[in-house]
Amino acid sequence: MLFIPSAKALVYLFSKYSNISSLLFLIDFATDKGINCVQNIAFSKKNGDRCLFSKSVKNLPKIEKEWVLLDSGYKEVKDKDGKLMYRYKSCIDKFPYTVDHEGRNVQVMLTEKRLVTYNPSLAEKKRYEINRLSRKRKR
Repeated sequence: MLFIPSAKALVYLFSKYSNISSLLFLIDFATDKGINCVQNIAFSKKNGDRCLFSKSVKNLPKIEKEWVLLDSGYKEVKDKDGKLMYRYKSCIDKFPYTVDHEGRNVQVMLTEKRLVTYNPSLAEKKRYEINRLSRKRKR
């Protein structure tokens, strides 16, 4: 199990040794598979740290997947010519996680901001790659 260090501790040490008394820090932890696990997310939240991570839509629970796939609530961002650049929607809610606490599985509700984006040019690129691989396998 890999725990990330507390961002508050890093900020404290930086401010103590740099003679900066007032500074706003925004620390994003971009996570990979090792850090993007329930235990580490819960540990970070408990320490007051913030963590930025991604999730696959296909692995979401049914109710969350329905929210993502529902067309309502998306806002569109267009370029100066009116072409769609991307769509997004977000929510802040409590989501259930099961964590190990002193050898027992305990369900906790963690408040998270969820942001869903859809980029049509990226979707087109992915479709092209999938179709190319599919044609390659048929040969």
